Amino acid sequence: MRHLLWPAMLVMGFLAGCAAPGGAPMQASGDALLATQLQFVNPRLDPITAVPAVPGRPVPKLPDHVWLVLGHTDGRPAGPAAADHFLRFPLHRETPALERRSMGRFDLNLGFVGRSLARSAQPLQPRPEDQALAVQPADARISRLLLGVLDSLQYPLAAVTGLRDAASGEEVVLLHADRPCRIVGNIDLSRTGTFVDAHASTRGRFTGVFEHDVTIPHAGLHCLRVRPLAPGRFQVTRTEAPAQVSVFVLLSAVAAAGP
Repeated sequence: MRHLLWPAMLVMGFLAGCAAPGGAPMQASGDALLATQLQFVNPRLDPITAVPAVPGRPVPKLPDHVWLVLGHTDGRPAGPAAADHFLRFPLHRETPALERRSMGRFDLNLGFVGRSLARSAQPLQPRPEDQALAVQPADARISRLLLGVLDSLQYPLAAVTGLRDAASGEEVVLLHADRPCRIVGNIDLSRTGTFVDAHASTRGRFTGVFEHDVTIPHAGLHCLRVRPLAPGRFQVTRTEAPAQVSVFVLLSAVAAAGP
């Protein structure tokens, strides 16, 4: 698995219009809930219950209490986080953004998230990694959810964080658009000169070219799915919302330890 950087948020620096499980539409104003689980993983995205030992280094423990940060891109389907973020909240107590079910399991309030993303939407902001990337019409405004994870003292924990379908393991992305539109073209994270250069510990593992052919039929938030086409190439398309997602967290200490 070598494509986490596209859908993931690198160290912090809804689905209205996406079909709900069973086919019913999720409306942001209805405060729909999405079953979510926090999951620590290794660089292959396998779940882990402990940090691997590295000779000569103390072995840190997996954190008991973490904070989740909800952020966004500035008018892009992928890219670095905007300077601001919507909310940071602890997963060990109730907040406006979630209803806690058990430690590490919660229901994400998509109404809250959807309204927040709608306020941040912008026209496409070009970046060096784009290859004929375009939003049609050009004045359509988009915003994508990004995630970060902090420890109990509010320090960043993760090298990579993102969402994936809990059933299939495929990575998913939550994207808002203010009108019907189409996103086409590629984002190439396999070369230098892009925002991933600042993350040397993960560049070698999580790069690739991501081909977009995304049709957004109406305004709202939508679910996109990332599927492998060939080594180093991936396809991004619109899909239905999974019944449950996991917030996968590759801790910096785990990334440094390697596979």
